[in-house]
Amino acid sequence: MHKFIAVVSITLALAACGGSSDTNPFLERQNNNSNGTDLTESDESTTDNTGSYDGNDTNTSSGITDNLGINSGLTFPDGSKGDIAGTLPDEDQSIYKASGDVQSVKFVKTVDENSDPIDALYIDNVPFDGVADLPYIPSQVFTTSQDDVGLFRSIMTVKDPISDEDIEQLRYFALYGKSETGATEFIIVKSDSYIEEGFGGHIFQRNQYDSSGNLVTFAIPTGTQAKFAGKYDGFRVQTNGSFMTATRGDVQFMFDFDDFNDDPAVYFTATNRQMVGVDNAPINLPDLTSFLQNSGIDDTGAFSVQVYSTAGDNQKYENGTIEGLISGDVPTELVGVMTLSSTGAGGFYDPTLLNELGTENDTFIETSGIFAYR
Repeated sequence: MHKFIAVVSITLALAACGGSSDTNPFLERQNNNSNGTDLTESDESTTDNTGSYDGNDTNTSSGITDNLGINSGLTFPDGSKGDIAGTLPDEDQSIYKASGDVQSVKFVKTVDENSDPIDALYIDNVPFDGVADLPYIPSQVFTTSQDDVGLFRSIMTVKDPISDEDIEQLRYFALYGKSETGATEFIIVKSDSYIEEGFGGHIFQRNQYDSSGNLVTFAIPTGTQAKFAGKYDGFRVQTNGSFMTATRGDVQFMFDFDDFNDDPAVYFTATNRQMVGVDNAPINLPDLTSFLQNSGIDDTGAFSVQVYSTAGDNQKYENGTIEGLISGDVPTELVGVMTLSSTGAGGFYDPTLLNELGTENDTFIETSGIFAYR
């Protein structure tokens, strides 16, 4: 498996983020290339690569372990370990779904070199994002719309232990979220260092226990309807270039657990959608909706929704899928990841914004993490 890397050398690609400064990669825009595509870096060459992962290629597993899924019950550096979903002897309805390269994530509360408290993420199976004992650290390049979601970035260099030479790393960002109750979590890892979607991936899961130590279960309701409302945060990656922005929006899910008889119906909308563009100024994106459809909810609480947006000429612009998990014997929250694909500016947008939204030939993947509640 191989990817196009959008660098002359990794050193050049990361020069704008060198040292300990946390500059905004979403604002680091160089001159356009000959096709008008905005790139993060200029004068780029590529290493031969044609691969990219399918955001709908999802692996599912019941029972979260130390080695798979998201583990947020750790405290370092003293080595103490809290409750880990999927390892205690009670009933276990924990489940995770993964797509892409990310296999396991550990979220820890530790201290920095000044003994100040800091959050850290240890992410496994992503190339050139540091080594196992060097975590992703909090980033301030943009503010998430959800208090329970944080932005992290990978480290910039790794030391060769033999030669003592610095090895420049690729630049990855991660969105990690834990719901208000702690019953559900998600992680999304993306990079702007590739001319394609690049390596990365996402995981979302329902835990065995919530933050209060209560057992988390699920049962499909009957004879009722439910409305879940919440928000999403995500990344929008140019797949024929190397430009990445942040995205956010409000979401609503309406479920009819009474009908259809063999598969509850669902309807979805997303409004107030924005991407963070040049100078951190938000740029509006079109609303998302879905057809009234079967939700595919199974006994584990997993469901899916096909979603789309339309452009100014009332033609479909974005198409995608939400994969999610519902939580609760009387369901009260859900977690999910939405993956959207689109081409060009769609005719919906002000042409003066094409530098941020892409030319008519550019292609994009948006991947976002969702929490919604009743």
